[in-house]
Amino acid sequence: MPEILTGSETKPEPDVKMGLGPTLLVGKDFRNLYWSIVGFLFLVGGFLCGQGFYNLYAWRNRNPYLEERPSLASAVLYIAGGVLVMILALTLRQLRNYLVHVREETVAKIKSVELSKLREEDFEKVDEILQIRDEKAQADYERNRSDAFLITSFEMRDVDFFGDCRWEPRPGVNVLLGRNGYGKSLILRSVAALLQKNIAASGELFYDKSNKSFLQLDVQRNGKPETIQRISRRFASSSGQIPILAIPDSRFVSRNNIEIKATVDEALDLGQSGAKHFLEHLPYGEMLSMLFTEMCLDYWEKRSFDQPGFRLLEASLETLTGDQFRFDSVERVGRTAFHLFVITEGNPSPYLSNMPRKVRCQYWEC
Repeated sequence: MPEILTGSETKPEPDVKMGLGPTLLVGKDFRNLYWSIVGFLFLVGGFLCGQGFYNLYAWRNRNPYLEERPSLASAVLYIAGGVLVMILALTLRQLRNYLVHVREETVAKIKSVELSKLREEDFEKVDEILQIRDEKAQADYERNRSDAFLITSFEMRDVDFFGDCRWEPRPGVNVLLGRNGYGKSLILRSVAALLQKNIAASGELFYDKSNKSFLQLDVQRNGKPETIQRISRRFASSSGQIPILAIPDSRFVSRNNIEIKATVDEALDLGQSGAKHFLEHLPYGEMLSMLFTEMCLDYWEKRSFDQPGFRLLEASLETLTGDQFRFDSVERVGRTAFHLFVITEGNPSPYLSNMPRKVRCQYWEC
């Protein structure tokens, strides 16, 4: 079996051997050194050009304060030297881009050759490992459903956009303030991705696949500390998928339709998919339709609002708003849709005058 599957350690990409010079230009460990050299050359070139133009100006205009008048040849030499140094800096940059391109093409060819040698039976062990991983993920999720988690700190180290950052949430409500595009949603999405053990969403901030970058979330499970850490290529430590509810911006949820009707014929598990739409930038309307449809079906089956889902929503809304809120009734519209009526503090009576004051509520419009 090719080494790509049988090696004791996973190799992220084939090793392409290069000389000392190309390694200094292309190697990630020498990236800062390379940019320092290029920047230094640009500064030297700019200084030489500036000195040359100054000498040219002094040559054309006699300066009585100068004991010795610069010659035209010195001005030309300075300018020519500065231009050559800047050309050298640009050449180094173009050479590095070319070597990076060659290296990527070489790696792609090596991968293609290795993959072409694989046979179906080579994946048998991989399939077994993936199955074990899925079983462990489900077992971790089931265990997490019955535990209480508290976030104590969130840290980012050497990541894109933010660099180094640490946030320690306070008890109660935490508010992130900032202009549009300053990364408020990105921070919350990173926290949710770590809690959900979402590899794709938690990897958005890793511009460089080095071992120095990481995202870390310190939590308490039933009062005991645990650490969730995501490095550039994988989760270094994790508590498994922790059930959370992450709601996207409600401004992008349609409020035109007052009928509750599920558009997707599948069961809804908020524990596993409560953050999916937020992490994957998906429309949230379908999820709300599915949630309220299932709640209406539960009510229609038992003809009672004394159920965990209704009680949870009532208590949550009253806690968040400080106003009275309760469900009043459910009416069926056709065979597959519902009207869900609620009573709020501003609408204490279901009926007033000849117009119902019940609020037909969907998508949290009430």
